[in-house]
Amino acid sequence: MRTKYFDHEKHFDSIELVSEELDGERYYTLPTGERYKSVTTILSALNKKSIMEWRKRVGPEQAQKITTQASTRGTKLHAIVEKYINNEEDFHVKYNPSTIDLFKSIQPIIDERVEKVYGQEFPLYSHLLKTAGRCDLFCRFDGMNTVVDFKSSSKLKREDWIENYFLQCTVYAVMIQELYNINVPRIAVVIGVENEQPQVFVKKTTSFYPRVKEVFCK
Repeated sequence: MRTKYFDHEKHFDSIELVSEELDGERYYTLPTGERYKSVTTILSALNKKSIMEWRKRVGPEQAQKITTQASTRGTKLHAIVEKYINNEEDFHVKYNPSTIDLFKSIQPIIDERVEKVYGQEFPLYSHLLKTAGRCDLFCRFDGMNTVVDFKSSSKLKREDWIENYFLQCTVYAVMIQELYNINVPRIAVVIGVENEQPQVFVKKTTSFYPRVKEVFCK
């Protein structure tokens, strides 16, 4: 099942972020003592109204069921991708067939486009944006330094539905530039879609700087 081994080049320090949940929001305490909201907590507030309307429309029980399924699916896909890129031989063991099928759909993209790996699931923070989080993957992707995020979905996504995905990646790019002075010109979002071909969105990081500033620097 493994079709490639990846070259890793360590670029990042081991930063300890202490995580805690307060009133449904995730916070990280930094080594320097500051406590910042997580990237995903800040971004989730942008869709709060539409999510509440959706929950009302489908009903609380059905909404919870869909949300739990989506979260579980995404967590499992992230785990198998991380193990695969980390060159673990048993990366696919103990995962159900649907997760393996979803991984297989994006495996050719990973094999063909992910080159040197600089970091996976590593902590980052920004004093400029006053936020913190963990980056899925920073690598050379199509020959360029790129923050890559892996998502899963039950249906194909329109680009105008996933602004949060692009903002999340851009924030991680800003953090890498701020903490390590490494230029990150591009972001990529790879979406495994059930019973469909995967989607790949590649964007210039600078395209989202104004919106990131608007959201995070209020």
